Amino acid sequence: MMAELKDGAYEERQKEMGLPTLQDRRERGDLITMYKIVNDTGKIDKEDLVLVTEEAERTR
Repeated sequence: MMAELKDGAYEERQKEMGLPTLQDRRERGDLITMYKIVNDTGKIDKEDLVLVTEEAERTR
C-alpha cells in the first residue's frame, strides 16, 4: 500500500487507488452469471441461484 494512504478512510483509499466498490463488484458478478445463463455457456446449477419472492420478500 502507498504510505500516504495509510491513515485515510477505506472509501478514500479505494477512490484514490481507482478500485471498484463492493456493490460494483457484486453487480458485475451478477451480470456475468446472467450472461452465462442466457447464453448457456457455463454449468450453472439453477438451484444455487438466490430468488426473491414478492409475497415473502425474503430469499429462497
